[in-house]
Amino acid sequence: MAEIRLPSGSIITAFPIPPAGFNPLTADEVALRQYGLPPRPAGNAAQAELWRRVVGIPTQYLKPTFERSEDKQHGPRRVLVGTEGSDNWSGAVAYVTPGNQFRSIAAEWTVPAVGPESNDGGNYYSSFWIGIDGDSTNGVHSPDVFQAGVGCDVVRNASGVYLWWEWYPENEVRITNFPVSIGHTLSCLLTVISNTEGKVFLRNQTTGAATAFQITAPNRTTLVGNSAEWIAERPQVGGALTKLAVFSPIMFTACAANTNLGQTLRPIDGDNINMSDGVVILATGFIPAADTVDCIYTGPVPISPVALPGRIAALAGDVLYVKKDGLTAFGFEKRTTFKSLLWKAIASRHLTPQATYGSRRGRSMQFGWGLKKTR
Repeated sequence: MAEIRLPSGSIITAFPIPPAGFNPLTADEVALRQYGLPPRPAGNAAQAELWRRVVGIPTQYLKPTFERSEDKQHGPRRVLVGTEGSDNWSGAVAYVTPGNQFRSIAAEWTVPAVGPESNDGGNYYSSFWIGIDGDSTNGVHSPDVFQAGVGCDVVRNASGVYLWWEWYPENEVRITNFPVSIGHTLSCLLTVISNTEGKVFLRNQTTGAATAFQITAPNRTTLVGNSAEWIAERPQVGGALTKLAVFSPIMFTACAANTNLGQTLRPIDGDNINMSDGVVILATGFIPAADTVDCIYTGPVPISPVALPGRIAALAGDVLYVKKDGLTAFGFEKRTTFKSLLWKAIASRHLTPQATYGSRRGRSMQFGWGLKKTR
């Protein structure tokens, strides 16, 4: 095992790569621990199924390499006073009951396309991640965040995509040798080993690559375990919130978070979060199904179209997506509440139908047309 110590006191532990033909489903606990893989849950069918779905697929393992950012952080939700929104998060968050603590969280999602709000040559940022802690509930606030995900940035009109992890208040740490691109589907599982130790498992379903490593919290930082979240975010660079990159709709699926008392909570058990700059809703979070979170960009109209991978059309503007029946929001089931949300969004943003598109995403088929803000 190799260890890397960061300035905050966090320690990264990298493990040997499993041999060819290694199968997590048949490996014993000693072998799982030897290769840094999350332990197999016992005594809880839902948690065991979550582990099997994310970790239990034989794959091509990579020994990760890392690069710590000197000025970029993600961190806790910044709550807007007097609202249920945030100026840095959009998505969904679940909360534990008193005496409970989150011990793992997982999800799958496809890396979205990104673009600049304008062709001004400026920098625009977006991150899509899962994590534990960073929000408040029942009077308890967690100032740390144990998190991992993908960054999709647009710097001087050039986009870049990379995987990262962070245990705030440590800075973002990139995984520099893990291949990932727009349109790739990712799986992530974060497992708490103790209140100062956690394991990160990431798998690129598109390429078959996977990596696992262990991290410790920064000095004087411990996990609270009161919240679990699935988030689209604009991070901080140099201590200031960045401008949000325009992104195609993103859907977190197979979302689940497990507690020390054996409970499994999903987004439907929590709340959705909208991101706002105090005037404009920049991104909207929906919970269309029990284990699904949709995040949709609703910020300023971009000058240039944002290409949507695997779809027929590339649309510019503030875009929402609906199924072909025209009744429900992107990926939503036919439920009155979501119909109402969609039509409310259409009315408030003066949206009109645009070109058709279609794609197959994982277990669901998405066909429909975009709704673009009219001028």
